[in-house]
Amino acid sequence: MVSGYFHRVTKETPTRLWINNPTGQDVERAIAAGAINCTTNPSYCSKLLQSEPDYLRGVIDKVVRKIEDNDPAAERVYYEASARVMRMFLPLYEASAGTQGYVTIQDDPRVDDDPDHIVNAALRCQRLGKNFMAKIPVIPSGVQAIEELVARNVPVCATEVFAVAQAIYICERYRRAAKKSGNHPPFYVTHITGIFDQYLAETVKGEHIQIAPEVLTQAGCAIARKEYQILQQRGYEGTMLGGGARGTQHFTEFVGGDIHITINWS
Repeated sequence: MVSGYFHRVTKETPTRLWINNPTGQDVERAIAAGAINCTTNPSYCSKLLQSEPDYLRGVIDKVVRKIEDNDPAAERVYYEASARVMRMFLPLYEASAGTQGYVTIQDDPRVDDDPDHIVNAALRCQRLGKNFMAKIPVIPSGVQAIEELVARNVPVCATEVFAVAQAIYICERYRRAAKKSGNHPPFYVTHITGIFDQYLAETVKGEHIQIAPEVLTQAGCAIARKEYQILQQRGYEGTMLGGGARGTQHFTEFVGGDIHITINWS
């Protein structure tokens, strides 16, 4: 049985599974397999239109009857779809005393350069449920927003980390914000392994660079292992989270570490 592997990983190692952009059925299967948290992103609803069209069209129909403007309506549809997942993970959140069962929601990427917008969107999402976690890219505006949310004790998933320097920087800023405010909300540092591999592969192809494909498939993992090593050595409070998986190696290469990995159920 597919879920048996993840049960074994959970039982024998500190590695933990998250599920990404799931359907309702995916959530049920993932929780049964041992998934402890869930990630979503702004493309979530476009994926649900393909995987669960009847469900999402029902949500859209309900929302557009109440909200006329496109952007607020699109945001509300995303929130409604995410709130469904939050309700499904809520028993896990409550049973774990708030250490598991989180669902991340990410703000509109078109306004990623506005820290106030990111913070205000996160505060709106808090109303959806107590197991909400803000998902924010590690860019200058996102870092400002993360510091503000840490001060407000809002759980944070820092995402779009592709470099060791990014991981160190956001961990230091979290540490500073936590020391200043006295709040230490759950904090995850998300290294995007597979998309980094994908970028390198496209660059190699476009520039006709001679390099073995099997080397490229380890690039993102190599950087992630270095980040993990530094987080452990320096005692940063953040838990490393692997994201952007494009192959099974982006999970299996990290099994055994005190690291969490988010993957699509498929």
